Amino acid sequence: MIIEEFEPSNLFLRHPDRSVFYSSAWSQRFLIPFLVYRITMALFTLFILIYSFGDYIVTDYGADWFFIYATNWTFIIQTVYYNMAAVVTALACFNIGTRPDEIANSVRRRRELTTSQRTTTFLLGENGNLADMESDSEEEDNLKVEVSGAPPDDLLWYHKTMWVLYNVMAPIALLITFSRSLAMGLHKSLQWIASDLDPMTDILHHLCNGGIVLVDIFVSGTPTRILHVIHPFAYSCVYNAFLVIYWVSGGFGITGTRWVYPMIDFSDDRWRPSVVFVYAGLFVVVPVFHLLVFGLYKLRCAIVRCVFGTAPEASKGTRLLSE
Repeated sequence: MIIEEFEPSNLFLRHPDRSVFYSSAWSQRFLIPFLVYRITMALFTLFILIYSFGDYIVTDYGADWFFIYATNWTFIIQTVYYNMAAVVTALACFNIGTRPDEIANSVRRRRELTTSQRTTTFLLGENGNLADMESDSEEEDNLKVEVSGAPPDDLLWYHKTMWVLYNVMAPIALLITFSRSLAMGLHKSLQWIASDLDPMTDILHHLCNGGIVLVDIFVSGTPTRILHVIHPFAYSCVYNAFLVIYWVSGGFGITGTRWVYPMIDFSDDRWRPSVVFVYAGLFVVVPVFHLLVFGLYKLRCAIVRCVFGTAPEASKGTRLLSE
């Protein structure tokens, strides 16, 4: 149920199964093929980052201007995420950072989601710990977890770090790709980005980044929470604060203008529409694209369940472990 997404506990970085962060949504049994996928993504994003950074150096713009654009900020985060994800998956393949028999147990739990009628209920005991009460029916074929209070947490610090990076880069990367594609579709001249940079840099940064995210949403097992919109929102606030500081300090864009982006110009006659644009971006556009990522995540879950069998709908207050 969507209403369950707004439970306060979902504001935190908690999840009952760490394996979703190092395995595919389609199979937890075959980690090696998924590791190959993640290494490929890691190397590809690293190549794009090095290529584009080198392009700034070769064209004499220098490293300083590379670090003033949101596209480059986001792609740095994207590169860090995919390389970190590859390392975490590699560790899991060698049972480093996993519990004993965790991979086998994860596969078993996934299978039980669609075959078990067993219900596990977690209630707070007298000492404040979660007490486990189980009720078995004749057909032990559908596992679900009913939670009172905060859900159990199975994540280590690097799983949580990955989750934050994912929550930041996924909606922002899609936003960047959408904005650039929309501008191209409307045949805008975009003179404000006219420069000596290689056109390939534009393609790799503005189009490939969103495509990579779309692929990863449907391949990886990483979940999305609606309340985690605070992560891309905070990131956007930090970047906009940087733009203000950069403008006040007398910084220039790559085209020699006082603004980095023309729609965010704090000059005397343009600061009001710029403020409106910033607020609309923070409170409307960013949440919309985060909801888009959440919707794609739910679509992936629905497709996986259709392919491998449909689990009975969870009752109110219940969360399936197949997320």
